[in-house]
Formats: sequence, C-alpha cells, structure tokens
Amino acid sequence: MDNICLRVQIIKNMAFVYEPFSMDCPSASMILDWGSPTDNQTTARHISDNASIHPFLHTFILPVNKDVWYYIGAHTWKLTRLFSVWSTLGDRVSPQIIQVD
Repeated sequence: MDNICLRVQIIKNMAFVYEPFSMDCPSASMILDWGSPTDNQTTARHISDNASIHPFLHTFILPVNKDVWYYIGAHTWKLTRLFSVWSTLGDRVSPQIIQVD
C-alpha cells in the first residue's frame, strides 16, 4: 500500500485484514493498524453496533508477500485501548502518522 490507511474491511459477519500487524499474548490476540480518525471511528462503531447481531466475525487475512487469503477462524472482536506509544518513538515517527484518542 502506498499510504497510511485502515486495512480492515468488515462485511456482515466477515472481516478481511490486509497485511495484518498483530500482537499475541496469553489472554488475547490483537490486530493493530494505522488508520485515519474517520476510518478508525467507522470501524469501531461498526464493531460495537453489530456485536449483538454478529457476536463473532469470520476472519480472513492476506499476509505480506502472499497472494492468497487465509481463513483464521470465527473470532469475537472487541475494542480495546492500548498505552500510548508515541512518546517512546520520539523523532522516528513519520509526521503522517496520527494518534487517535
């Protein structure tokens, strides 16, 4: 992708994640992504508004340098807040990257 954009598309009960950046820990797996504030808010609203209708999303990923989508299962998607990493990154952060509160 040439620019910073949200790489998650949710259609009904399916989620498609293009070149995911994820973090796994014992209690959860998280998809982390850059997106415009509008894209982030739209996706967050869709997840929260549709949680009762679609309690899980059939999740597909397209990894870096692959030409095939992989089905990774039916997952419950929840919104979560992570600590702010911006102060730890210093001057290495591109000015195009936006923090969304």
